[in-house]
Amino acid sequence: MNVIFESYQNDFLPGIQYKEFSKPLHRLHTPVIMIGEMTNDLGADALMASISSFYMKDNRSVSLIGKESILSLLGMHSIDFNNIKGKLERQIYRINKLFHLIELTEHPSVIICKFPHPIMRFNNDIAYDFGASAFMITQAIEPSYFILCSPIGFEDSMFWVPFLKNIEEKFGCQPDAICIADKMIDSADIQNRLDLRYIYSSAKECKEWMQEMIEKEGLDIFTGCVTNPDEIQKLYNDIIDNTSCATGSTLI
Repeated sequence: MNVIFESYQNDFLPGIQYKEFSKPLHRLHTPVIMIGEMTNDLGADALMASISSFYMKDNRSVSLIGKESILSLLGMHSIDFNNIKGKLERQIYRINKLFHLIELTEHPSVIICKFPHPIMRFNNDIAYDFGASAFMITQAIEPSYFILCSPIGFEDSMFWVPFLKNIEEKFGCQPDAICIADKMIDSADIQNRLDLRYIYSSAKECKEWMQEMIEKEGLDIFTGCVTNPDEIQKLYNDIIDNTSCATGSTLI
């Protein structure tokens, strides 16, 4: 991992010149893994750390991008996407340039980016950022591998099939992996709240149902549990298998 010994808590997106708008976005040589959550606190931070540790065990360097400034101690670039202002197009170019500069200066084997907020609003009261930051990031950089963390309680193909299609239409890609957290939304505690509370439960049965549904629908998506070390190892192997040829040419 590339450990950077300076605080990134005030890290900013790089500026761009007007002439850069007339050029294509940078395409990276480095695989980019993106991790998103359906709702908040589904273990994406721990999952990112676990995946990073597998890369390091294989003597591969990792560059991390996320929101939490405290994780700058681990070499993470902490970006507060809530403070991004200006035209959407300009911000997408700036995000793209950030990834490009990380690739040029750190030469990582992989870049792992955790979306700063869930990929969608939960309801009108718990809207997060409406998936805006995840949209900007996926428009700026095409993920080589996209992991979605889900809570327990969505065991219904009538939900997942249109939901996955909606993700593809919104972000331009479907999840390559769905990782189930050991949490179920406490539906009795949702009313008149601005955040979610969870009931803890085993994700094993939900994961098994997800596997059956994915096979039935003919989808090519890895499924696993966020907290199961053996399944995270399998997830890592799947990432390696699917990103070994995921590099592209740099257009700028």
